[in-house]
Amino acid sequence: MKVAMLNNPVVVVNPKMCGGVERMALLELDALEELGVDAKYYVRGFLGSDSRVEAMKDFRFGSDMGRRYYAWFAEKAADADVQHSQNAPLIALVSKHKNVLLHVHNVTTFPYYDLAKKNYDRCIFACCSSFILRELLRNNPSLPRERCTLLLNGIDTNLFSPSAETTPERPRILFTGAWIWHKGIRVFLDAMKILEDRGLDFEAAVAGSPYLYDTGDSQEWQSESDANIRASISQLRSARVVSVPDHSKMPDLYRSSEIYAFPSVWQEPFGLGLAEAMACGVPVVATKVGAVPEIVEDGRSGVLVEPGDPRALADAVAALIEDEGLRKRLAREGRKRIEERFSIASHARALYGIYRSMVG
Repeated sequence: MKVAMLNNPVVVVNPKMCGGVERMALLELDALEELGVDAKYYVRGFLGSDSRVEAMKDFRFGSDMGRRYYAWFAEKAADADVQHSQNAPLIALVSKHKNVLLHVHNVTTFPYYDLAKKNYDRCIFACCSSFILRELLRNNPSLPRERCTLLLNGIDTNLFSPSAETTPERPRILFTGAWIWHKGIRVFLDAMKILEDRGLDFEAAVAGSPYLYDTGDSQEWQSESDANIRASISQLRSARVVSVPDHSKMPDLYRSSEIYAFPSVWQEPFGLGLAEAMACGVPVVATKVGAVPEIVEDGRSGVLVEPGDPRALADAVAALIEDEGLRKRLAREGRKRIEERFSIASHARALYGIYRSMVG
């Protein structure tokens, strides 16, 4: 079977460190290859070397950039058995292919799905969480329910796995992700200040950077965001920035932490970092937003708090710092939760099943 994947034209893909949509696509390439699927990933730009990934050579910003990008893909992927769009729904307006899989990764693309309604008869909509599936149908009432399916995200549970237990001198609380408001970076830093004021002895590790998407005019505000966040971190005696040059090094970062904080304040479509930390056996404190409650069972495989509330986040983190038994139980159940429901192996099998149903 031959599959052509398409990425959103906004993003330049960096395999060493990229967003969740691109990370899932790269994981799918590897997992599908093991299942005998010949998959190729078409992107606007690629900062790596992989024969399975092809970047558009003459991409340029402009009013017609989307049309040119989608037309380029449609021509390249004409002989594929399935065209698989990764958060790029407008391909349904350009491609004439009979088998188009529209992979729905977040709510930001919802307005575009209605534009493709005349082509629904040859599209399947695969949603990365029950939350996204529910919201897609609510926001697009004309979309046929029978063409929508759930395709839960998955992670590499062999790469992201627990390590031998250690007893650090100071507990480390970890934040990872883009340094933008909706990922909750400010909530995290405010919560750490509350813990400092209470006299707790800990280390707050902040990994990430300003938003990774390249929209052509984002360098100035990215630099400003970076400077502002670093200034805020420097004002906390417990906090420091942790540099992670490659995503393959992330398991070590998770394993070196006693608690992982996921303070997102937007309608989170999934949360790969959250799932990775749980797979590494790290107890998590996360917010009740979007699909997060699908991953974290409150009080069983993690702790959930209300979004945008630094004090609630601080209280939950403090409770874990003070209760080693609770940390161990949540860590054990968190790992079990990811193994049973969110592995890349089970994701790939489900995706392959969707392909087969489309091809016949």
